Amino acid sequence: EGAESLGLPKGTVPLLLPLRNLRDLDRGFDEFIARELSDPFWQAPAGFGERLRKRGRVLYLLDGLDEVRSVDDRAKVARWIDKARTGCPDSYFMVTCRYAGYTGGARLSSEFLELHLRPLDDDQVAEFVQRWFRIVETSLVSGASEREAAVRKATERAEALVAELRKPEFRAARVYELTHNPLLLTTICLVHRDTRRLPDRRVDLYEQCVNVLLEKWN
Repeated sequence: EGAESLGLPKGTVPLLLPLRNLRDLDRGFDEFIARELSDPFWQAPAGFGERLRKRGRVLYLLDGLDEVRSVDDRAKVARWIDKARTGCPDSYFMVTCRYAGYTGGARLSSEFLELHLRPLDDDQVAEFVQRWFRIVETSLVSGASEREAAVRKATERAEALVAELRKPEFRAARVYELTHNPLLLTTICLVHRDTRRLPDRRVDLYEQCVNVLLEKWN
């Protein structure tokens, strides 16, 4: 709905930069942007990144600081980002990082607002499962009658999974606590859709999750 809906100036341009794509840290932040925009997916003309930087009003979405290879490299990239922020006062920087990778020198300056994602609560887990099955099942059909059948199937499967997760044996086996993480919950949905049941033991669930991620998740 436009940059203004997020409290940003009109005309702000979002630019997604996956930090896992970093190769040569010695060439700096501007070179990284230029290389990312040279990807055929973007179809950006030469020098577009530099023009964006000079224009300002860019929302730099720097994804996955923890995916930079080493602690020293993460620290170096964090300093890049700090420097880029001060050098581009009319632009905005958002950085994502898993908690385990955000230590020592990898931490950004106090000028950044640090936010932590809260785990899903029980109601959000149930809503996530319902939406996930509905989206997956309806994406596989066409036509109104087929869609209605797919919605019914999705509802039944979602309710079955939520009921299974809430059984006392799953809580006792510490399986349910895995569902408070959206990525792990997605994987559990994939396992349940494939097998129609979940294993009782946490270690067996891990094994099935790995198998699904390796063999069946696109």
